[in-house]
Amino acid sequence: MAAGAKIRRGQKIPRNILYREMVMNSNALRALALAGASAVAFAVGARADAVEEFYKGTSIKMMIGAGVGGGNDTYARTFARHWREQIPGRPNIISQNRPGAGGLTMLNYLYIQAAKNGSEIAVINRSMLTYPLLDGQGVRFDINKFNWLGSLNNEVSLIIAWATAPVKSIDDVRTRELIVAGTSASNDSVKLPSLLNNVIGTKFRIVAGYPSGEAMNLAMVRGEVQGRASIPWTTLRSTEPEWIRDKKVTILLQFGLAKHPDLPNVPLAQDFAANQEQRDILNLHAARNDMGRPFLAPPGIPADRLAMLRKTFMATVAAPGFVKDAQRLKLELGPMSGEAMQKELQRIYATPKDIVEKARAAYNAPVKLEMAKIEEEKVSTPIAKVQKKGSRVIIKHKGKDVTLRVSGSNTKVSIAGKEAKRGDLKEGMSCEFKFAGDRASAIACK
Repeated sequence: MAAGAKIRRGQKIPRNILYREMVMNSNALRALALAGASAVAFAVGARADAVEEFYKGTSIKMMIGAGVGGGNDTYARTFARHWREQIPGRPNIISQNRPGAGGLTMLNYLYIQAAKNGSEIAVINRSMLTYPLLDGQGVRFDINKFNWLGSLNNEVSLIIAWATAPVKSIDDVRTRELIVAGTSASNDSVKLPSLLNNVIGTKFRIVAGYPSGEAMNLAMVRGEVQGRASIPWTTLRSTEPEWIRDKKVTILLQFGLAKHPDLPNVPLAQDFAANQEQRDILNLHAARNDMGRPFLAPPGIPADRLAMLRKTFMATVAAPGFVKDAQRLKLELGPMSGEAMQKELQRIYATPKDIVEKARAAYNAPVKLEMAKIEEEKVSTPIAKVQKKGSRVIIKHKGKDVTLRVSGSNTKVSIAGKEAKRGDLKEGMSCEFKFAGDRASAIACK
């Protein structure tokens, strides 16, 4: 039978013709499959090329909803240095601190005004994860519409007292006052002691208005306050290790869903709950601590860029260079993926309404705040140490080491009467410092 001849119904097909037709059909199917696979590979490759093309030669603005020098700032800036190496096109990641209203102002900006193309991302205080659920004042966003990129660790928050404070336990704070430092009314440094006053009957007295974690620490050292609420264990351990070593602080309580392995003898807030209702309230507030260092992008960014940011986030957490830096800085890692964060937040926001209402009432009960009076000081002393390319200087003041923040734009620096940059500051220089809290307004060196 000739090739291409028609076969009549019922006609017996010779075996050689049947085999030839099967081979031809098989080859055609194989060609189609290969063409399909090539098309898919081409599409995936094209998307990857498009992502690289977008980020090549450009910058990502990473906003940090906290002041310079605190835990979130240290985690974010350390991570960013390594993250850019994983992102196609290796864009610069420019860090920008935006601590206003505990990071709420930044989140509103990210949701409404930020570019929706993957060029603007943020790192927030974990307190903002449940702020819309438990407070909501000033919120102009839907927390579940953000694109969550991942979290660097789970966290427990601490309440600490300076060693000279008249309390040694939370039971002591239920019978006598402890003055603690805070930042803004929406921040955990104010909200947590207020919550504990309302739920378990503590007597925290809150002095707010400090601009950063470093400023709150300095207020303790100076004796302006007696303690601090909501300092993460990892932050305390990495930024003030001598406080732990020399027993300069007493850790009164930890706040999370479970105790940190390093702190088996420090009670959880839930240990002081008198009933299940109080325990439910405290658990809802503590749930966000499992996402201790959250990164996010605005809604609406292209799916391929979102997938890349999530993938490279997790790859960076495991990168040897970042792990080594984190160990050197004593930054604890316990990552959660962006996809897992998205699901966990949906679970938290599905909490039964009656529990939310009770937790909200405890969270928002009236709190009497005193505002810190941060007066500018002037002191002449040598620079003991320069850190972070001049953005931090350590000096001796009133017999203690004091770390001052030096702004590249807002601190006036001069050397021998001539204008200088903060990077020109050197250890041992004799200088006159003007500062309020931990922020230097002027440094004049000889």
